[in-house]
Amino acid sequence: ELAGFYVDSVCVHRAGSVQATMRVTVALGCAASHAFRPPLPRKLPTTTRTAIDDLYTSKGVTTTTTRAAVAPPPGKSWRTKEGPQSTLIAGGGPAGLLTAIAFAKRGWTNIRVVDRLREPYDPGDELIWSDAARFYLVGLGLRGQTALTELGAWDTVQSYCAEVVGRKDWAPGAGPDEGVERIFTDRPVSTQVIARDRMQGALYKVAKEKYGSQINFDWETEVDVEDDDVTLTKGATEEVLRPSLIVGADGTARTP
Repeated sequence: ELAGFYVDSVCVHRAGSVQATMRVTVALGCAASHAFRPPLPRKLPTTTRTAIDDLYTSKGVTTTTTRAAVAPPPGKSWRTKEGPQSTLIAGGGPAGLLTAIAFAKRGWTNIRVVDRLREPYDPGDELIWSDAARFYLVGLGLRGQTALTELGAWDTVQSYCAEVVGRKDWAPGAGPDEGVERIFTDRPVSTQVIARDRMQGALYKVAKEKYGSQINFDWETEVDVEDDDVTLTKGATEEVLRPSLIVGADGTARTP
């Protein structure tokens, strides 16, 4: 059953002296049977709090919790084509990939996406995606389709979607055959449904094909943020770095 919209949250850090409490929302439709409840705010490790509104200006995403390792020089802003010297995005799901695409579309370079899970599967492999019951499905309505269009990803994502023209609702206590069918004929676009992991694969394809020179990927890699330092661990290999911008897009319970 399609209900409401899926809001995939991103937490962004700008390190050192600046911290704000905002949230990035990527407007995507959600296949769910309950109302969306936004996650609790994160606790970030710095002390100075101030509003930052210059990271996101594209439609489809809004500003989020932010902390910068290197603040923009006095009198300058990151609302530019150049952006920060380096950006690390912790989380390679739909939110992290769309954030990387948004930055790269702006013209930013040296973007690194890190995820603890394996590389996304090929969205075109029907042997994987043929059994829809195995996957969490995402419904993309007008807002989701608009956001993806403005980020240049909708054509690719849509090619792997299935159209949905209505839904069926069951009242509390109703039997399996007592659902009420609703067919939507007055909406500007039809809802498109796709497995969440397949959408991840489609966005990964967009990121690699359009922005492969600007975005790098590290899969099966753990991320640990300690103040301004980031430790990446893959197997027995550790790498410590201090990116200018850190974006936490790996779930509310993970990157602090």
